[in-house]
Amino acid sequence: MSCDFMAYRKVCDAQAGPLDGEVLRCSGSLELDWDLDKEELQEAGPSSERTQMQHGDCQRSGCSDPGPDPDPEFMEPIQNSVSVSPHGRFERLQEDPNYISHFTRTTGHKGQRRLHCFILRYFLAGVGIFVLGILVGWFIHTSSKRPTAPPPESLDLLEELLRGIKADKIDALQKSFSSLAGDSEESRARYLYRQWVGLGLTDVHLYNHTVLLSLPGSTPNTITDRSSHQCFLPHGTPCDQRGPTDLLKQQFSYAAYSAVGSVQGEVVDVQYASVEDLRRAKDSLNLTNQIAVVKLGQAPLLYKLSLLSDFGFRGVLLYIDPCDAPPGRNIWHEAFRVTLNPGGNPSFAGSGGSLTSLLVQPISAFLAKTLLSSPSVGQGADACTLLSMPPNTERKKITVTIGNQMSYKKIYNVVGYLKGRKNPADRHVLVGSRHDSNQGGGTSAIMTQLIAALTEQTKQGWVPDRTTVFCSWGGTALGNIGSYEWGKDNSVVLQSSAVAYVSLNSPVQGTETLQATASPTLLQLTSDIQRLLSYPF
Repeated sequence: MSCDFMAYRKVCDAQAGPLDGEVLRCSGSLELDWDLDKEELQEAGPSSERTQMQHGDCQRSGCSDPGPDPDPEFMEPIQNSVSVSPHGRFERLQEDPNYISHFTRTTGHKGQRRLHCFILRYFLAGVGIFVLGILVGWFIHTSSKRPTAPPPESLDLLEELLRGIKADKIDALQKSFSSLAGDSEESRARYLYRQWVGLGLTDVHLYNHTVLLSLPGSTPNTITDRSSHQCFLPHGTPCDQRGPTDLLKQQFSYAAYSAVGSVQGEVVDVQYASVEDLRRAKDSLNLTNQIAVVKLGQAPLLYKLSLLSDFGFRGVLLYIDPCDAPPGRNIWHEAFRVTLNPGGNPSFAGSGGSLTSLLVQPISAFLAKTLLSSPSVGQGADACTLLSMPPNTERKKITVTIGNQMSYKKIYNVVGYLKGRKNPADRHVLVGSRHDSNQGGGTSAIMTQLIAALTEQTKQGWVPDRTTVFCSWGGTALGNIGSYEWGKDNSVVLQSSAVAYVSLNSPVQGTETLQATASPTLLQLTSDIQRLLSYPF
């Protein structure tokens, strides 16, 4: 019987190490202490054969240093060395401390190693699933952000828009709006509203505000020469030669929110009413309660009026010098309209609704030349002589009569939205024009044709990045009242979302090189657009 065949093994001596696999290594002679019951003792064979068998099996199993072969004479029979125990052989071996410590260590070591393998395997599996989840989530997120259809190139879009904006279409719209010149502002605003809705704008609103307006009186304003008793209308026509069209001209030749009444005084030429001009006039003349004849330009009108009031003037006649007019334009007999309202609803005005104590009236260059007794001037290609009163000229005494009327009326704003793709984090680009002026409806025609071109692109799948807000304002000629009131009502949204405002009040002026007036943040954009337009499509 070999060591491997034995059901029970034991370490030979106290110096033996732990068992390693199936090999039993012993440093001394092998001792086996069996508990056998009496029947097993009787079946046992001779002691020498059993001892030799144990020795041989130990050598075959690889026991280290078995020592010298034992002398058969000194060997005792195994029967005599075995004691009878009341316990069976299983119980006896289990009581052996070496047996218990060996199997306990072996079982614990294998269990720990197996546990570590399970932990490492689950950890690697968890990391793999986590990384896979991140990759799948990133792919789905980027796929959802991918646009369904790529937007057209900016150059192609610009080309399509320019193709959709035709001069003949603008002319047709202008004629249509011009036919409404005699109608009320409400009629023009509602007509514009229907036009925008018909072009495809789905979000169009009509707003109204009740404001205080300064309107022409029932009788025209006049300027009378007291020495000759000759009366003139603002554009230079004698009052006794007034024709049917003069009443219509009166609507465009007054200063809104001027003081009303009559004032008498001497004519004083103050040129552009700069501080230097006024000081020179004051050095030689008494300016109190006099009437100043002032050129427009070089400084804001309201600033000039404040200076004139400080120097004691009572009345002001405004005109445009022909040298300041655009080349090729004849303005000699043209009067014009101005407003003294800095913006918004002027219902806070003082007595009579005027915003100044001065009586202000615009006149033509021809009438200014007459009042200043200026000699005939030549206007050549290289030089132009400004109108002025010659030295040592007797100054005319005149009477200025202003009959403007104040009235509360409703003004209307038309606002339409072309929604952008970047909602809710949206930014608004505002495009504004006006419909309250009787200038042939040119700005309304251009705005409407622009809307038609853009909505045609949206029908083909294009969507602007930013929301475009189309605005047609009422009350513009009297101080941008409509835009001011709408901006005040929507100030929170405008402060958070508005990024640009494009004005179409005077979209094109002159016949020379295209020049754009813009804030510093939009100058580069206007330059880029002009460069694109310089290339033919």
